[in-house]
Amino acid sequence: MKRIAAFLACGLLVLTIIGHADAVDFPDFSLPIYPGATNQKTHLDKPAKGVKAATYRIATVFPARDLIEFYNKEMKKRGFKKYHDPLDSLTQFEWNTFNSRTGNWEPTRLPPARYTAKWSNEKEDQFVWVLIDFKPNQKELQSGTASVSIHVARYSEYLKELDAIKKSEHNKADVPDQKSVR
Repeated sequence: MKRIAAFLACGLLVLTIIGHADAVDFPDFSLPIYPGATNQKTHLDKPAKGVKAATYRIATVFPARDLIEFYNKEMKKRGFKKYHDPLDSLTQFEWNTFNSRTGNWEPTRLPPARYTAKWSNEKEDQFVWVLIDFKPNQKELQSGTASVSIHVARYSEYLKELDAIKKSEHNKADVPDQKSVR
């Protein structure tokens, strides 16, 4: 009877481990949130694949050096190094604005602007990225609200997402332009 119970317990343990293999691999650390954040929300995007996110707002002065330095220090403390994504259309670790004339993101020194920063850990199996959108107050251009989103994922999942984006863009390029018919 003890052997049967031990066998069943062992089998249940193996099934539990196999069933939660993705959960074991999930990056197990808290997302760093800047002190004084408001409207804070945590998201679990596809938790089985290991993607976690947080969003919040913070009142700050452009170019939000305190906020940027906070994330640079946090990522260094956690053993992450800067990652320069060759596919990102924004200049990373700099403020960017969208130029509607050219249709491109371009570096800027004035708000409204977006800041993108990406890091990977030493093993390059975890990936963290931060997006900061700064909107100035109407009265004073330099002070305003920064909307921050921070994400952590397994690096392999990030690469899969990039492949899916590349494939969808490639498929769009294969479709001939359609002219309107009157």
